[in-house]
Amino acid sequence: MKTFSAAVLLIAVSCTPFALAQTKCEASLNGYRIHNVYIAGSSYNAVAWAYNHLSEESCLTPVTSVDKADAILELSRPDHDRPPAQGFTVNCTGSAGYSQCSDSDGNELDVSCDQAGNCSSSYGPAPGAAVGALLKEAVFTGRAYAAVARIYTLDLKLVWDSELEKGTLWQDKLKKQPLAPSCKLPGAWSSNQYHFQYRKWAADRCGISFDPAVSIDIKANERLAALSAKNERADEMKRNAAEAAAKQQAAQ
Repeated sequence: MKTFSAAVLLIAVSCTPFALAQTKCEASLNGYRIHNVYIAGSSYNAVAWAYNHLSEESCLTPVTSVDKADAILELSRPDHDRPPAQGFTVNCTGSAGYSQCSDSDGNELDVSCDQAGNCSSSYGPAPGAAVGALLKEAVFTGRAYAAVARIYTLDLKLVWDSELEKGTLWQDKLKKQPLAPSCKLPGAWSSNQYHFQYRKWAADRCGISFDPAVSIDIKANERLAALSAKNERADEMKRNAAEAAAKQQAAQ
């Protein structure tokens, strides 16, 4: 009887998620291992989503400086065609409590931290890169899932392109090999069903272990939004003055 009970217990333990062999959650592109990524690109909403959710929905962890990254994740609008000879570049500068990274798409990521370690981050087109309607289009339009994802080495060489992978959404492709260990995911889901929690699912069902979760709340650059509003107001005043002048001439 004791032998039977021990056998049942052994079977029960072997069937629990805790018995799964642990596999490190990391991207491995032909041996090039990636954990931390700096995120940038012309799709503002995709960039903002990734800084906030990438750590929960993939094996990649967002960081706010290239100096802390293993690779660069570029998220561009599908209509953003980059000439084959033109690579993606990013440069970062910083001082005590402040850092700024600018990329070749004309965007910049600003991070400010107080003495207590509380930080605020903003992202968007750099001043002069886009103003008025162009700024509004670049920063405030486009769905987070409607983007093309590319991964570059730190010396800015392309190593992964979502357009060359099977599937629809770039977020889904990040959950598959070679950017994640093999794990059978739930059935079909859409962008509105992203609450199935990949991190928990992969850990419980596939024995995948993750780095600590990171969530960075990126806002549209407030001073850029203010610049856009200022330019729009100036344009409106010009139109009003032109209309008043036309009425004056018509009345003479």
